[in-house]
Amino acid sequence: MNVFYKTLYYQTENKFHFIDVTDDVIDFVEESGVSDGLVHVFCPHTTVAVKINEAENGFIMDFRDFMSKLVPENHNYRHNDLSVRNKNTLCEDPSLCINGDSHICQMLIGCSSETIPLRGGELTLGEWQRIFLIEVDKKRKRRLDVSIMTASPVEPEQDKHRNIKENQKGVTENRIASPYFFRSG
Repeated sequence: MNVFYKTLYYQTENKFHFIDVTDDVIDFVEESGVSDGLVHVFCPHTTVAVKINEAENGFIMDFRDFMSKLVPENHNYRHNDLSVRNKNTLCEDPSLCINGDSHICQMLIGCSSETIPLRGGELTLGEWQRIFLIEVDKKRKRRLDVSIMTASPVEPEQDKHRNIKENQKGVTENRIASPYFFRSG
């Protein structure tokens, strides 16, 4: 099995900021030269979700409004009481720890990753489907790890991507993305 890795970085702007990362994932698939396999998109942060859905402004605004009503920021969350928090979960800057609503939102959205089949060099996303990084906390720099797994051998003409294959710790690309269709707030 061959596994290709890439790490992408994004700067979110605010709570419920949707960043469409689909094109960045497609670029990496093309760089890898892999035609068949699985693409796994994972975010290692507890207040970010990775989801597949439609890039439609009305839906995104409805989602933001619905989640804001379902999980209001000004509720008395125990997570925000730093005197009862587990000490190993306290931030250097205590103001960054006052985010109980953000953790609940992420749990309700329910996903830190998505896996998409890859066939013939194409993600098998539906016509309207896009891959989103969804911020459910404050403006922050976020990391997204993308892995491509394939049982197919890498062809010699694809060997120009050898550095991606051999670097099992990951190839890092510093890319700041800005959403092109919606910014909340």
